[in-house]
Amino acid sequence: MSNLQEHGEYVVGRSQQTIMFSARGPWNDETLVNGSKEMGQNIRQLNLSEPWGGY
Repeated sequence: MSNLQEHGEYVVGRSQQTIMFSARGPWNDETLVNGSKEMGQNIRQLNLSEPWGGY
C-alpha cells in the first residue's frame, strides 16, 4: 500500500545526548513506521560511552 498518506504526527529530534520525540495521533501505520525509522537514526548517532541527558 504505497499510496497511503501519513496521518497524525511523530516528530523526533536530538540535542547532544538527549533524544526528544512528540507523537500526536491518531496516527496510521505509515506515520508510525516513518517515525520509528527516524528515531532509530537518531539513536544510532548517540555516543553510548558518554552520559545521556543534559549533562
